[in-house]
Amino acid sequence: MMELKPQNKEEIQTKAREFFKTTRWKNFLIFLVFVAIAFVFWTLQYFQQRFEANVYIPVYYTEIPEEIIVTNQLPEKIDIEVLDKGTILLNYFLRKTPEPIEINLKDIPLKRKTYTVNSPILYKLIQERLMSSSEIKSISPEKIEIEYSPLAQKELPIKLDGDLSPAPGYVFSDTLTLFPEKVMVYGDSKTLDSLTFMPTIPIEKKDINQDLDLLLDLSAPQHVRLSEKKVRLTLHVEEYTEKTLELPVTCPNLPADRIIRFFPSTVEVRVQVGLSHYAEINNSDFRIDLDYHKLALSNSAIYRLELSKFPPEILNYYIVPATIEFLIEEKI
Repeated sequence: MMELKPQNKEEIQTKAREFFKTTRWKNFLIFLVFVAIAFVFWTLQYFQQRFEANVYIPVYYTEIPEEIIVTNQLPEKIDIEVLDKGTILLNYFLRKTPEPIEINLKDIPLKRKTYTVNSPILYKLIQERLMSSSEIKSISPEKIEIEYSPLAQKELPIKLDGDLSPAPGYVFSDTLTLFPEKVMVYGDSKTLDSLTFMPTIPIEKKDINQDLDLLLDLSAPQHVRLSEKKVRLTLHVEEYTEKTLELPVTCPNLPADRIIRFFPSTVEVRVQVGLSHYAEINNSDFRIDLDYHKLALSNSAIYRLELSKFPPEILNYYIVPATIEFLIEEKI
């Protein structure tokens, strides 16, 4: 590749500077400016004319009643032939599409099988999305036919599909609650007959040490609609403590001519309870009953103890001693 010698480069630069200072170059620049201005005015004038163009508007269908299912394919857009100034049409194209129209089916007649959104309604909805100067020449489709059929319905209880466990030293102070407790399910009769409850999505939480308040999705089978899409789970957590009670061992159904002796006759019951229920717990909430008929049939004089009555707030309990000896005698 041939390179210019330094003296040649300087000579070329000098000649270029001299050329740009000449009257010929200045006149050429002025000519270009007038050409550009003329082109702009011509373009503006051209786009002031009215043209026909095709645009489309997306269609959304909202508030479809849960009790029906649409059986035909609904159009997702409406093609429109519009007459307007070129500047307005250019604006449509630059914005890609006008704002979508919404067809609300909330008040669709449930006892019929078809519903028509006719031309006057569509024209009105479309005109609201266009510029006021735009004239609608035609639309396609000119009307929207909605075909539908009723669904069977069934109310089902909501069931938590989860594994929840408190952290060490904590307890669930109340039964977990789901709101709502039931949900209305819509679908074909065969599918609904196979359902006995509506589960939540699976959830697993371990070592819970604070209250839970969660929104969970429901896990519905395909082609099934729900009146509620989510359920609120609430669960209260608190620390627990241990309380010791002294209880007598009693024997219901003891015949009048019999005496029964227990060794020992009283035992300690150590219960685990949440802090909020600690003060409420007392001896009257508990019983240890050993039924006479079971004892009489026993092949052993030793019997394992269990609580026959205790409040639902109790998490766990231990009886000390865990077993007791008994002796049945005739009353003299």
